[in-house]
Amino acid sequence: MIAEAVHASTSMAGVLRHLGLRPTGGAHAHLRRRIDALGIDTSHFLGMGHRRGLPSRNRRTADQILVVRPVAAKREAGHLLRRAPAEGGRQRNATNGPFVMVDDAGEPITPAVVVPPLDLAARETVIGQVIRGELGASAAGRRLGCSRHHVCKLIKRRKERGTLAARPRRGPLSEADRRAVVTFALEHPEMGDRGIAKALTGADRRHARDDRTAVGEGRLPEQGFAGAAADAALSGRP
Repeated sequence: MIAEAVHASTSMAGVLRHLGLRPTGGAHAHLRRRIDALGIDTSHFLGMGHRRGLPSRNRRTADQILVVRPVAAKREAGHLLRRAPAEGGRQRNATNGPFVMVDDAGEPITPAVVVPPLDLAARETVIGQVIRGELGASAAGRRLGCSRHHVCKLIKRRKERGTLAARPRRGPLSEADRRAVVTFALEHPEMGDRGIAKALTGADRRHARDDRTAVGEGRLPEQGFAGAAADAALSGRP
């Protein structure tokens, strides 16, 4: 009986199941000693790979893989999508698109209507609802097609600037202003870039973003950098 169970199994656990014994440590050790004493060959045992060549117990079928998933769901793994059609009796088309979604009967599914992005006025209306507490940040993100973190950035922009419109881009500096900045910097080598900007604009600009938008917001003197450099030099500011 032991020899028949060993020949029909690929592991000691399989021998125990074949003989109807409980898979306990004592039964395993006793049966191991009996097999060694009888000299029964166990070279065909697979050890840790006792299920080698057999499908996994957790293997999903083609019907469980080829389903229409929700829009927000994680995409199915590519190797599963390549394996499932063959197992389901369908031939996989390896050509490059266009691909059409079909139902179980093979009929094309009409794609959902793509909602165009909201314009500036609609986005400001949504952000205004969030500020007034009428709408949550997550719900606003779904309406705007962005993340909750980006909604918080839009709220901050709306409170600071009163609008969600992009800042106006300033044009390049004139050659006269460029020479004036370089000349002023050479005359005051002990000053850093922030100090030079403060001397020429009369404002302490702490971020580079403010430097880029200073002209657009009208914080530079009307006479430009050249006039500001001259005024700073005449006034004796460091």
